[in-house]
Amino acid sequence: MEPLVRELTVACPPEHAFAVWAERTSLWWPASHSVSGAPEAVVFEPRAGGRIYERVSGGEEHDSGRVLAWEPPHRLVYSWHLRQDRADATEVEITFTAAGAGTAVAIVHRGWERLGAKGAQLRERNTRGWAGLLPRYVAAVGLDGAGGAGGEWRGWRVARVARVARVARVARCEAARRARGVLNGGHRGGGC
Repeated sequence: MEPLVRELTVACPPEHAFAVWAERTSLWWPASHSVSGAPEAVVFEPRAGGRIYERVSGGEEHDSGRVLAWEPPHRLVYSWHLRQDRADATEVEITFTAAGAGTAVAIVHRGWERLGAKGAQLRERNTRGWAGLLPRYVAAVGLDGAGGAGGEWRGWRVARVARVARVARVARCEAARRARGVLNGGHRGGGC
């Protein structure tokens, strides 16, 4: 079964692109991509063999993967088993390569054939998952969301901080609405 491959370009150096993915994950990771539905933090332990987990308000932790290669700022490889048995983990490899004034981010999600009959279904579910995940990452990095070089790096801190804060606020509101059982409510200004 073919791996899922996603490619995008972000308007920042590889160091920032890697850091947002692996060290500031909680800024952009959606509650819908978690075990609890309301994580307070999503953590990649920064080393080969490190855990990938979410922590909820009571301090409970839920593992969803294991770091296989930690090579900042160019490469991250991890096993991934969100809501699956650890034995059914797939593998995600992400490379961050300087590309002009930005960074080319290439994601290869493989290992579906190991899952036997359920591999095709999980691959399809993850296709939809990546489609929902990547726009949030792009926004957190400070892009225009089009996958191109939307803006210059030197001004991203001033021009984009409000956008990153908004992404985090919307994620918190989504989690709060889910917790209350309100799944289809719209975002209303400053409230949830």
